Amino acid sequence: MLPFYRLFPLDAAILVYPMKRLLISDAHLTGLQDPNQALLVDLLMKTDADEVYFLGDVFHFWWGQAGYRDPDFEPFLSAIERLRERQISCHWVRGNHDFHLGPVLEEDLGVVVADQFRLTISGAEVLLVHGDEADRSFGYRLTKAVLRGRVFAGLMNRLSPERVKFIGQKMAGSSRDHMGSNTRLLLAQEEWATAQHKSGVDVVVLGHSHAPGISQLASGILVNLGDFVQAHTYLEIDSELRLCRWRSGHGDTIEKQRIL
Repeated sequence: MLPFYRLFPLDAAILVYPMKRLLISDAHLTGLQDPNQALLVDLLMKTDADEVYFLGDVFHFWWGQAGYRDPDFEPFLSAIERLRERQISCHWVRGNHDFHLGPVLEEDLGVVVADQFRLTISGAEVLLVHGDEADRSFGYRLTKAVLRGRVFAGLMNRLSPERVKFIGQKMAGSSRDHMGSNTRLLLAQEEWATAQHKSGVDVVVLGHSHAPGISQLASGILVNLGDFVQAHTYLEIDSELRLCRWRSGHGDTIEKQRIL
């Protein structure tokens, strides 16, 4: 019998494994007493992904300030450090609860922050956003413009971290516990995703509506990450899309689909 290297030329025997990415959104972490913080840290410490993407609202409220590392989120921040030590890159899409991440996350922990990310995976163009882009209601757009404006930023940056947190928590309220089915938002996200597909995007991945699922639209694929508050869902991407649920220290695939 011929040896292996004679049966298969060296260049043909090299296996190329696609990069694996882990995507999470909408954990709405509130502090040390929030059991979801430990659950999310457990997932991050056990992942074998090459890259991790947070698609916004990981915190129920966060306003990053220079030199201040909030002790209420130390387990999560330490998990980011350990990911970086393992050479796992971390990326963050600004959400509507954590749009001002600040120098601790961006500079000290080396998280790459943007309003969206575009990836080419297995020949497909994949767009990663938070998902609130689809909400075109006047009230929401006005609130977003005010909170992301220079006046509000100037006010927050002049306050102590304790005062900033107090104000932020009051603004965030209890919305994390009242995210039922929002048909209007889901339809708006589908319409928004269809427009992105028509511009050349094959797969749109978003969160915000807390409604996990993979949809094959006529125009392309739409993935909603769901949330890590109640559903504890996340997405793995390599050569396929796998929507998973994390529980009891391991993940179960609940939906999957080929990218192309």
